[in-house]
Amino acid sequence: MAGFGHWLTRDQYLGEDLADEFARLFPGRSCSALLFPLPVADGDVAAMNRHLADIVRADECRYALMIPALDASAAALSAQVRDGGFLGFKPYWTFAGNDLRSVAVDDMVTPAMLEAAHELRLIVMLHPPGSLKPHQDAIRAAALRYPGATFILPHCATCYHYAPLAASIDSVSDLANVHFDLSTVTAGDAVSLLLRKAGPERVMFGTDFPFASERMTLAYLESGLVPLRDETAPPPPAGRRYAFTYLIYEQMRALRAARDLVGLSAADIEAIMYGNAERLMQRAAAGA
Repeated sequence: MAGFGHWLTRDQYLGEDLADEFARLFPGRSCSALLFPLPVADGDVAAMNRHLADIVRADECRYALMIPALDASAAALSAQVRDGGFLGFKPYWTFAGNDLRSVAVDDMVTPAMLEAAHELRLIVMLHPPGSLKPHQDAIRAAALRYPGATFILPHCATCYHYAPLAASIDSVSDLANVHFDLSTVTAGDAVSLLLRKAGPERVMFGTDFPFASERMTLAYLESGLVPLRDETAPPPPAGRRYAFTYLIYEQMRALRAARDLVGLSAADIEAIMYGNAERLMQRAAAGA
């Protein structure tokens, strides 16, 4: 968990832990999952990829993205995807530099990754370093040049809150192969804006476990995105108190607020919570 210590209260998180999380947080519900390794540059990426490949072979309700090597060819990446049963790639800025402010999308996403994703109709879960705005042109160019790839921009395109999303969402909201997830987003107005701009058919719920199973919420402060917990948050306003639930529940609270603001139907909610992701994963699995 190196590099994420200020977010987490546990030392490790394995794929086998996921069933326990689902049972505890969503009792009585049937849950599928799209998995990928924790993207820490000092981790054993090859071992993590192998671990996930074993999980998806054993469980038809589990899907996986692999962390791709920056120096791998398109042919090598295609072979890894086929051999491991992966649906695509999870590139991350930590493999391209130590400071997200100095990493560009082109540093972390290679032409080989995009060529393989385009040819095999794979998913590229692309986490823009910092926020969307500095990288919007590069992401738009990649989506237009490689239309066979499906791009998922997590965390409301790594914007999390309304102001950064409003400043950049128009740059990618018209692209049919760019989709978004709501993982760790607890701001209902940001979720509402995303739904109005991209439509509910290109938005999906995401958990981002293990972070989302922590008892906290998120604040977007001048210093950046900050996890707040009952025991570490600054004092609340006079006469108020904090009552944080699990981060995943705070995300659901934000979606419920957006539902009322945007006027989503029950079918829209079902698609966001399950159907949209399932459609993308089935498309990637079929290579069509």
